[in-house]
Amino acid sequence: MSRVRVGDNAVELDALVASIGQPMRLGRVAAQAGRPVAAVRRQLMGLVHAGRLTHPEYGFFAPAGFRGEVARHLAPAVVPAVLAAVDRPMRVRDVAAQVGDAAAALIAALEPLIEEGRLSQPEPGVVAPAGVPAPLSAGEFLVMRNAVQASLSQPRRSAEVGRLLDITPEAARNCLHDLVRRRVAVRVGYGLYGLPDAALPLVPTRPQPVRDAILACLSQPRRVVEVAAYIGRPGSTTTGHLGR
Repeated sequence: MSRVRVGDNAVELDALVASIGQPMRLGRVAAQAGRPVAAVRRQLMGLVHAGRLTHPEYGFFAPAGFRGEVARHLAPAVVPAVLAAVDRPMRVRDVAAQVGDAAAALIAALEPLIEEGRLSQPEPGVVAPAGVPAPLSAGEFLVMRNAVQASLSQPRRSAEVGRLLDITPEAARNCLHDLVRRRVAVRVGYGLYGLPDAALPLVPTRPQPVRDAILACLSQPRRVVEVAAYIGRPGSTTTGHLGR
C-alpha cells in the first residue's frame, strides 16, 4: 500500500488535506490540485495511512474521522441543489456529479426526500421527481411489449415508437431490446427496429468495427481491462461500448 514518502512536498500534502472539506471524488481532487490523478491518488492514500484523511468508499476521500452517518447532516445544504437537478429519472452518481457532492453523502440526503414524497425511487440506484411511477409489473410490461411489437408494421426508431404509443423513449427502447433478445424483432439499421420479415427493406447499417472487435474478443469471459487492451481503446470507451 502507498505511504507518505519522505520526498513528498509537505505544502502539497497540507493543501490536499485542506481541499477536502467533505467526501470528494479522486478526479475532482486531482483537478483542483492541477496534477495527475495517479500522483494525487498515491499522496491521498499515504495521507489515509497517516490518519489525516479517510477513504469511505472506492474513488472517494474524506476528512479524517468521517463516518457514513455524518453524511446525513449534510442533507440541508444538499437538498435544494438535488431537487433542482432531479428533473427526470437519474442515477444517483449522475445527480452527485451535477450537484458537486459525494455519492456517499448524497445517498443519505436522498433517503428522507424519498420518504417525504419529494422525490420518488422508480428502481434501485435511480431517483426521479415526485410522482414518477414504480417499475411496471410483469403483466404490465408484457402488454406494453406486445403493443410495441404490433407497432413494428414498418421499421421504427424507439423515439417514434414512444410517440406512437404515448410511452417514454426509454420504455420503448426497453421493450425493443427485449423483443430483439427474444428474436421477435431485429435491428434493421442503426437505432432502427423491425420484424424479422424478408419483405422488410434493406437499410444500410452503420459500420461498428469497435463493437465487432469486442465481440471477437469475447470468445470467453474477460475483464474490461483485457478487452480494452485487445481493441486498443481506453477503459472508459470500452465500458461504454460493452454497456451498449
